[in-house]
Formats: sequence, structure tokens, C-alpha cells
Amino acid sequence: MAGADLAATVVLAAGGAELELGDAPYVVESLAVPGRTWRRSTVEGRYQHGRAVLGVVLDTATISLDVRVEAATWTAQQDAYESLLSLVSRRVFTLTTNIEGHVEIWTCEPADVALANGDLEKHLVMAGMQTYRLTIPAVPVPEHPSGPM
Repeated sequence: MAGADLAATVVLAAGGAELELGDAPYVVESLAVPGRTWRRSTVEGRYQHGRAVLGVVLDTATISLDVRVEAATWTAQQDAYESLLSLVSRRVFTLTTNIEGHVEIWTCEPADVALANGDLEKHLVMAGMQTYRLTIPAVPVPEHPSGPM
């Protein structure tokens, strides 16, 4: 029978810099990898049922990632947050997920970053932690280092 723990890691990387999310100071609270959304070019005729598809391509994907940044003090937490913010603000970075041995590498655009609940929470500030929501546009098809799916 399998253990109760999920074997999962998330790594952000750009220009030689790398942050592994998992343990303090960067704890993954949630990760939503995208499905597929098609961008369609269609034509509709006045005397035609429905429409005709001229072409389809996958649209930009959006990854949602909630990260709790925690440290011994608020100042140390803010330093760790600035490191995270610096990496995900790059023009291009990668987000690699490894969930139970299945690896996907997403090529990403700069992330939008906000407090996960919208406000600083006093008790979390006093504990030296805060959760941030990263909304990350990405190429719609990830790479699979072990080969094509």
C-alpha cells in the first residue's frame, strides 16, 4: 500500500537561478496545472448550419500556484519573497513539476503575483509568513524529459 505522502516537487528556474519549492522558506499550498483551451478560426455562412473550422491552435495556458513564504522573522520572509518575485518576474522562466515521478517542464512568461487572500494577515506577519498566489501564463504544451506523451 502506498504511503500517505505525495511525492511532488516544483522548481522555478531562469538564467542560472533556481528555487525549489517544497520546504521552508517556499511551501506549495496549491498548484493548478492547466487543461487545454483551443483558439479557433471559424467562418459562419448565412445558409449554413453551425460553423466551419478554418484552423485551431492551443491558446496560452495559465498555471495557478499558491506559495507560502515563511521564515523566522518578517524581514527574512520579505527577503525570501523578493527572491521569488525576482525569479518569476523574468521575461522567460521555467516551472518544472515532478509529481510521483511524472515530470513536466513549462516555459513561462512573467507571473502576476498577489496575496492569496488579498490582505496581509496580522498573525501570519507576526509568524513571519504569508501566502502568495502566482498566476503564470505558459506555453500550452509542456516538455516531458522522459519522452513524448
